[in-house]
Amino acid sequence: MLKIAGIIKTSVLDYPKKIVSTIFLPGCNFKCPFCHNSDLVLNKNLKLIEEKEILKDLEKRKKLIDGVCITGGEPLIQNYKDLSDFIKKIKEINEKLLIKIDTNGTNPKILEKLIKNNLANFIAMDIKNTKKKYAETINSKVNTEDIEKSIKIINKNTANKKIDSEFRITVLPEFHNSEDFMKIGQWLKGSKKLVLQKFIPKNTLDKSFEKKASYSEKELKEFAKPLRLFFHKIEVRI
Repeated sequence: MLKIAGIIKTSVLDYPKKIVSTIFLPGCNFKCPFCHNSDLVLNKNLKLIEEKEILKDLEKRKKLIDGVCITGGEPLIQNYKDLSDFIKKIKEINEKLLIKIDTNGTNPKILEKLIKNNLANFIAMDIKNTKKKYAETINSKVNTEDIEKSIKIINKNTANKKIDSEFRITVLPEFHNSEDFMKIGQWLKGSKKLVLQKFIPKNTLDKSFEKKASYSEKELKEFAKPLRLFFHKIEVRI
């Protein structure tokens, strides 16, 4: 059975232009100091919710929502069979319910299996920084080859219209500057969409980051301008 740590029953923020229920899975293989889901990442003091309770609630709401967003933590570190079986149960409730997966891109094999088996309609992948600054930003070891494989899988399946997708960067003065964004733009060149997200200094994994500065909306829009060379669409998300 899938480990589930929380649910937002109705969200208009977690799937572009859709109303969804958002399900949170515990645990993460990154330790980003600015992460605002610290309880999920550390997998501490969590009261897990039984899968059948979530499915019962989705059954009640199947005509009120467009889909389900599965996020974390990092959902793709969960057992693949548990995750895929859970998604299949959602589809049994209503085959038209869309499935969005939020991921950090470190598990390209699982990502590809989900897409191949028609178990994901939308993939949102977080890009943490340039390849050179990745490990520093996430405060963890990382195989950037896996990150690159996930990027290619997402772009290939977006181009052939098997899924929709976006890449997202949570932007901090601590880690990101205009030079970094140009390097990221060149790395992800040709991708459909990039979202620059404002860092919110609240409930962070490293409590010192609750006192860190954020870029303003104006500054984020300035960063976004040259990135239009590399992406079909750029969005600033506050």
